[in-house]
Amino acid sequence: MMPKFGSITNPSKNVLREIEEIGKMGFDFAEIGIEGPEGMPKVLMRKKDDIKKTLKKYGLFAIAHTAWWIELGTPHEKVRKAWVNESKEMIDTASELGVEKINFHFESNGMFIQTKKVRRLILKSFVASLQELVEYAEQRGLTVMLENGALKTEMSTLENYKYVLDNVEGLRAHLDFGHLIVAGGMENLKLFVRTFKRKLEHIHISDNYGVTDAHLPITVGLLDEKEIVKILKRIGYNKTITFEVFTKTRDLAKFSMEKFKELWKSE
Repeated sequence: MMPKFGSITNPSKNVLREIEEIGKMGFDFAEIGIEGPEGMPKVLMRKKDDIKKTLKKYGLFAIAHTAWWIELGTPHEKVRKAWVNESKEMIDTASELGVEKINFHFESNGMFIQTKKVRRLILKSFVASLQELVEYAEQRGLTVMLENGALKTEMSTLENYKYVLDNVEGLRAHLDFGHLIVAGGMENLKLFVRTFKRKLEHIHISDNYGVTDAHLPITVGLLDEKEIVKILKRIGYNKTITFEVFTKTRDLAKFSMEKFKELWKSE
């Protein structure tokens, strides 16, 4: 069975127009950004009924995407608890929109992540925060996913990502293939897919040249889309894939989806 394909809303633009464009482009779902300015929970809640109507109009379902800079791993306990509370509001918002999956990011700011002692504190903070959020989300019918880190830091290593996945019951893996290319190329990508195939819930696909997470359409960078199709078919992956391509229009995201579908049918 072929996966379902989606595109992500731009939180700087009107969410209703974004969903409408995604629907017109022929995607299966919209990945709704719950971040400012247009994706703040209070803004989305004001538009809740219209969002649900627009999704229904185009036969779309939705998943939720939160901001990468949420500090669930901060060792500052008061700040960590504040971010957990903010994240619960995002989960509530996603639940009101009828969303069943929501992601959070495995990211941490500051040079202190380079020291082994504080890195252990960060990992333990991530585990504590995400366990609370997973349990909170489950009560509302949502699955929580953790997106792998984007930069070549300790937050992008397989070892540290696996530590959190292994120690938070119910947490699922969200693999961003663009991030994996930046952090170590196709071999790194294949290693992550093999390691987390049983917990893999969602995928972001975009291309880049291995330097920055450029969010390019497939076929232009280091991403080997034919190999990716083979890997995903080999593990029987049939869940959701978002083409996280950042351009002024969605034409190149649509191109990426259509090219990927062609490869899926031919491989």
